[in-house]
Amino acid sequence: MDIRQATNAALQSDELAREEDPTDEPHGHVTSISVLRTYRRLGLANKLMQQSQKAMRDVFGAKYVSLHVRKTNRAALSCTKIP
Repeated sequence: MDIRQATNAALQSDELAREEDPTDEPHGHVTSISVLRTYRRLGLANKLMQQSQKAMRDVFGAKYVSLHVRKTNRAALSCTKIP
């Protein structure tokens, strides 16, 4: 995938994330993440998760990031594995 394709693919994905209650230990929560069907299996969701986690750590000092996933959602489960 070249830069032009990667940029176009990035425009076909979406993520919503937020900082949780600041009175608790600083942490974030990914509310929603989606990738247009034709751009799936390119690692975009994984990249979105990594960038979101990094931003929450760097900007808000988040100690961790949470995400609720159904047990049957294999794609999401593979995206959230801790390296």
